[in-house]
Amino acid sequence: MSATRDGAAVLLVEDSATQAMYFAAILRRAGHDVDIAASCEAALTSLGQRAYDIVVSDLLLPLRSGFELCAAIAALPEDGRPPVVLLTGDPDWRHVLGGLEAGASGFVSKQQPSEDLVECVRAVLARETCGPPDQAQRLKVGFMGSDFDLPAGRDRVLRTVVSSFEYLVRREQSQNRELRVLNEQLVTQVGRLAQLNEELGTINYGFAHDMRGPLRTIHGLSEMLAEDFSEQADDGARDLLGRLMGATHRLTTLVSDLEAFSKLYHTAIQPAEIDLAPLAEAIADELRRGSPLRHVEFKIHAALRAKADRGLVSTVLQHLLRNAWTFTASRPVAHIEVGAEPSGDSPVFYVRDDGDGFDPRFADKLFRPFAHLHHDAPRRGSGLGLAAVRQIVTLHGGRVWAEGSPDKGATFYFTVDPHAGAVAASSAPSHGLDG
Repeated sequence: MSATRDGAAVLLVEDSATQAMYFAAILRRAGHDVDIAASCEAALTSLGQRAYDIVVSDLLLPLRSGFELCAAIAALPEDGRPPVVLLTGDPDWRHVLGGLEAGASGFVSKQQPSEDLVECVRAVLARETCGPPDQAQRLKVGFMGSDFDLPAGRDRVLRTVVSSFEYLVRREQSQNRELRVLNEQLVTQVGRLAQLNEELGTINYGFAHDMRGPLRTIHGLSEMLAEDFSEQADDGARDLLGRLMGATHRLTTLVSDLEAFSKLYHTAIQPAEIDLAPLAEAIADELRRGSPLRHVEFKIHAALRAKADRGLVSTVLQHLLRNAWTFTASRPVAHIEVGAEPSGDSPVFYVRDDGDGFDPRFADKLFRPFAHLHHDAPRRGSGLGLAAVRQIVTLHGGRVWAEGSPDKGATFYFTVDPHAGAVAASSAPSHGLDG
């Protein structure tokens, strides 16, 4: 054996050439003389040709494992029997006790090998100065339902287990530190995202608010032109004025909807026990009065109870029922249903119609701002109604989704979390949104 432990003769057993170069570099940088073997057979051959102070072996080797290498080394004559340190991807209790049973003296994780490997080699060599273990001493232990027969005395087993336990504690502490850092980064990113969302909502609200005045002026001037010069204007001019007034009206509606949608980013919910059925009935009556020539049969189930913000949920129903009303216009007699299905703590509410439906391939686009699956102008809304539905449902800790097929109607589902608590008093947006 080497005369000094400062620069020990190390036999590194590793079948991966890349990892072998890496671990050898770590050991050589610590002053050790390193030979490399790629298998158990090659390692045993090297042990027969040279005396080594210590063997560092991968646990998983071709044909024979690191455990088997430990057992083979334990069978060698005492003067040619160096201690073995096992390299493992995850030194759990099976590796530790299984390695001890096979005769290993230490364990190092491949995940963070640099300092751990050098320290483990130093510690094992320091223990070996007291002499090799007496193979006649045996210690039988039971752990996790398995029995182990360890070829060493109590002191040696205790030192090895404590060393392995120390590594596991250090690894857990390192992982906890990393987890704390990641949590801090996550909190920072979430806070930044919330700030950006709030800033975006403020910008949208400010833009919508500032656009109202100019739009009112354009619309008013257009009406004055139509009233004062309609007789002098030819058909082409009157058509252009009509288009201008129509476009101004649509833009005014869009700006109002954008302002209402932006307010949702500053809205906190105030949950209370409510019944959605009367809210749906009131909206249905309003729709009937607005289009008395339409033939639409409403089926609104009774006792649709939820714990939610009354004003905001009323806005959800308004968007969904107006959406159903709009896309059943092609039916001589249309049917719209509002109901609920049981599901755990909170029911799944739905608004179902037998209207135009939609292509289910594009269902994920329905709730995006300014998304339109129907491009015919008479039925195009601002594109913010269903986006507002999603935002309000999200505020309630719920989900919203839709199912449908072309010309076979659509069903919009939503849930609200009954445990969503009040943060501050809130009210529904002051403007309705036309989806």
